[in-house]
Amino acid sequence: MVPVGVESVGNESTGASSFNHTLTIAAILIVALVGIRCLVPISPNEYWDSNPAQAGSADGHPARLSFDLAESAWLDVLSVLVAGAALLLGVRDGCRISRSTCVLASLGVAFCCVQMPTHIESLYKCSSWIAACTLGVAALHLAHRPQTRRWLIAGTVALVFPITMDALWFVMVDHPFMVDMFTVEKETAFLNARGWERGSPQHLKYLDRLNAPDVIGAFAFSNVLGSVMAALGMLALTMACGAFVARRQMNGWPWIMIVPGVLAVAALVTVLLTRSKGAAVAVLMIVALLGFILIARRRMVLCRWVAPLAFALIGVAMLVVIVRGLAGPPQTMEGERSLLFRYQYWGAAAKMITADASAALVGIPPGDFQERYAAAKDPLQPEEVASAHNVFIDQIAMLGLGGWAWTALMLFWLFQSGCHVRACVRPVSESNDKKERLTDADTSTSIWQIDGRFVLYACLLSAMVLGGQLIKRWAGVDDMRLLVWAAGLAGFLITTALLATASWTNTRWMQVGAFLAATLLLVHNQIEMTFHQPGSAPIAWLLLAVAAGPALMREKDALKASDESSEPGDVNQTAPRGLFRSTPGVALIVLGLAGAVFYAVPMTSQQRALATADHNLRSSRTSEASLLRAVKDLRVAEGALSIDPKPYVWQVRLHLNLAMAQDMTIKPTMPAARQQAIRDTVRDHLDASHETLDRAADAGLNSSTLLRLRADVYRASAAMLDTPDDLKQATVALRGAVRAKPYSWQVRMDLAELLWRRGRKKEAADQYVECLKLSEQAYLDQARQMPAHLIELAEKRIETVNSPADVIR
Repeated sequence: MVPVGVESVGNESTGASSFNHTLTIAAILIVALVGIRCLVPISPNEYWDSNPAQAGSADGHPARLSFDLAESAWLDVLSVLVAGAALLLGVRDGCRISRSTCVLASLGVAFCCVQMPTHIESLYKCSSWIAACTLGVAALHLAHRPQTRRWLIAGTVALVFPITMDALWFVMVDHPFMVDMFTVEKETAFLNARGWERGSPQHLKYLDRLNAPDVIGAFAFSNVLGSVMAALGMLALTMACGAFVARRQMNGWPWIMIVPGVLAVAALVTVLLTRSKGAAVAVLMIVALLGFILIARRRMVLCRWVAPLAFALIGVAMLVVIVRGLAGPPQTMEGERSLLFRYQYWGAAAKMITADASAALVGIPPGDFQERYAAAKDPLQPEEVASAHNVFIDQIAMLGLGGWAWTALMLFWLFQSGCHVRACVRPVSESNDKKERLTDADTSTSIWQIDGRFVLYACLLSAMVLGGQLIKRWAGVDDMRLLVWAAGLAGFLITTALLATASWTNTRWMQVGAFLAATLLLVHNQIEMTFHQPGSAPIAWLLLAVAAGPALMREKDALKASDESSEPGDVNQTAPRGLFRSTPGVALIVLGLAGAVFYAVPMTSQQRALATADHNLRSSRTSEASLLRAVKDLRVAEGALSIDPKPYVWQVRLHLNLAMAQDMTIKPTMPAARQQAIRDTVRDHLDASHETLDRAADAGLNSSTLLRLRADVYRASAAMLDTPDDLKQATVALRGAVRAKPYSWQVRMDLAELLWRRGRKKEAADQYVECLKLSEQAYLDQARQMPAHLIELAEKRIETVNSPADVIR
């Protein structure tokens, strides 16, 4: 046996003739693009979330600590370009291109491209899904080479360290500080701003969420973080088992299992901090699968059931939700609701697909899903969600045939990985050559002789991932937070360098761990949205890819490459060559360049215009000139990207502010000509509001929010220009909003108030009755019911038109 730093250990040589620096760097770039999203959140709502005319000054604007949409767009473009380059490098290295993978992945990408132009949310999400899928495809083909596979896995599982450090910091420092800052004065202002009463269900639910230290990391949802960390923890746990087996076979104390063991414990701690019950249950299910694999290792006849058992666990997760849904809702909000809500999400998604033939083919645009869900959901479901919380249903509902292709691709990869596990866990018999024992262990007695280039590569990866995190979040870093970041950096760097070294890992058990991590993700994401969220989708796809990567080779070639230390580049020399082998990589590079021109550049221009409008308005928000400048900046943003409703909404609101400001200057003592001139200015602003809403409709944007905004414009026109007929148009717009959201008591309340104002009290009473019914149906979430003062108002007005209260109850 030869020292690791000198020559081949575990499948490959580190000599200049066989060590491919470029492939390793490609793997590192893929991990970096995945890892940076796990540490820096992506916040699509940077500007105009609240009325900037009433917000703080520009100096008080909070520092930006997350990626905006433009930065996310460039990350997506870079991901596709890196994936294309990695595929070309894999072909040059002799990797056999998987035709089935490329075809299925391409179908999903094509349908994403179809959906992207419909809405900015569709553009943002579909772009991130394309980036995630293409990175996964590239990783799949790089993972055929043992060294690059180790770098992909080592860099990914090492993310546990910085994520755990951030989670502990949040629980121990950030969350208590946030709770302490919520003083009585701030709480009162918070309640007044939202119209909530102290002690109301809305207030109490907010306090529960405020006091619950659920760790969300960079993923915005604690369950998503729990899903990712559970998968990484299972991978680390299996690698620790592999280290134990390897050293025990060599009659040595298995102390090298400490590194992956610590990662596994840290991941488990983070899962517990997220308080994700689904992730915890998924871990238990996959631990049971690991136990079966350990038993099958000594009884090879059982190995053929590994892949079917993984599929069975996925089926069990879906079946539990269906059984819970068929049991019906609980009588009170104290009953189980989480799985029930998932069942209702699925039912609404199915209803949306079956109601529209085109949706069954091309899918429902992701940007329209929440709006359509509001019309298709069960009335008992109080939430309005943007995802069905099921990876397969989400893909099929939003991408149509492309979603079916991606679903088949994921299951195909899992099946490939499960079949390959049979070869990985076969026992080493006493009659086998000693060389096979050592190769199975992938270890030597000289474990500290790590190649210096490995350390350099680990430093490069750490600089891109942790350095990028520090730069992006520098404005929120103090001395203590810097120490925490440094600890995460040190853990990430050391762990990556060690686990990427052949002597610290067991190839066979690393493959088993990747399979279990992929299974866990697909099991848990029958009830979660890890593949849906742009920040978590890349790491989910990557884990699926590295699990299936070794299965790209024929089984006999894979075993030859693993057991006989053959040169990876020579494994697939018999693979068919030709134009097709380079086509996927070239296509991805072309797609990435097209994305830069037609997506990233317009998004950058739009975000820059929004930032300018936001800054100028906050700098002098009381000035009419600043409002007009903001309108012009918003028009520029609209021109750069016409499928974003935000510039339209705020142009209308600013025009309304200007119109109201002008109307308030009218005095009875003014000359008639002066009053008329002011009214003409008011009319111009209202006309501009209507024109803006018409442009939004022409761009395909006609949500309930825009319809209610149009009603606001008509009501303002009726009040300021004394044109009561405009109230009729406002009623028409609100009726359209009710059709879009038939189960929203807020929209119906708005319509009822307008009808009451118009003197149509019987129709208003009917709407009040519906509001009370909808509020009562929302008993599963009392925070979404009507406030007490609105219930009292509705009941009094119903009584006014002689509608008995007992009919309503």
